Amino acid sequence: MDSMKDFLYSITFFLNKKEGKDDFSVPQTKLSKWLNLYTGWLAKKNGDKAKEWTCIVDLYMLELFSVFDKSVKLLETIVSCKSSASIHINFRDLIVHEKEMNVLKEKNLIRTINVYLSQEDVPYRKFFESTIKALIKKNYEVRFFVNKEILEEYNFFASEILNEKGVCVFPQQTYKPVKTAPKYPICFCKKRLQLCVDEKGFVYPCQGLASIGKCAIGDVSDKTFDHYLTYKCGCDDLQILLEKGPTLKKVGKTVENLHPWICRRHLYEIVKAEEK
Repeated sequence: MDSMKDFLYSITFFLNKKEGKDDFSVPQTKLSKWLNLYTGWLAKKNGDKAKEWTCIVDLYMLELFSVFDKSVKLLETIVSCKSSASIHINFRDLIVHEKEMNVLKEKNLIRTINVYLSQEDVPYRKFFESTIKALIKKNYEVRFFVNKEILEEYNFFASEILNEKGVCVFPQQTYKPVKTAPKYPICFCKKRLQLCVDEKGFVYPCQGLASIGKCAIGDVSDKTFDHYLTYKCGCDDLQILLEKGPTLKKVGKTVENLHPWICRRHLYEIVKAEEK
């Protein structure tokens, strides 16, 4: 798929629980209706090729298990909308909530599990290999996100399970100040767009823009979506970001990114270019 199709067919939902309430910040009915309308719009855009695509919904659900029944209903809605779900979870939650995970698998509600390992998960080390084997046996796509210390602690790259089964491991990147201007041009943002819905229901063209209200291109009350493709509304800098990437400026002897929060990946690319 080209970058525009990736943008259209990939949605990230940031779903936090309402403070003091047993529900998500974005009402279930509104979110479900929006997703149904959106996938219906995509089907019309595809025409005869409608059967060839799947909308991937990436869920950051901080309260996945504390509001489990509602989480299941949301996942069922996603599947009914001709979409597949990817969830983010801590390794210890895979152990503690094994029963709930089995329910999600029995209902075939999840395609990919993104597992985060930290020092807090070290006590669960004895479950490591058996848990990975169980996930693979259940045909999940599994990705691990770990820092350098955890890579060494668990000896990931020497793991026969990972190497035999092709489980993806993503080292968590750290970012450091850039000392000089990059040697190579930084590519524009259009290549890494992914539709994103924040916990307030606003829609953004990129995860990094989430929570910056003026950059929103819609919300879950929308009934039409053609304007998602124009990027005419919202932040004045958005078109520049799409066409040229982030802007850099010199501050003393260092170079800073004018969009530090929204362009961490760009900043990492600058660092890598600096190291070459």
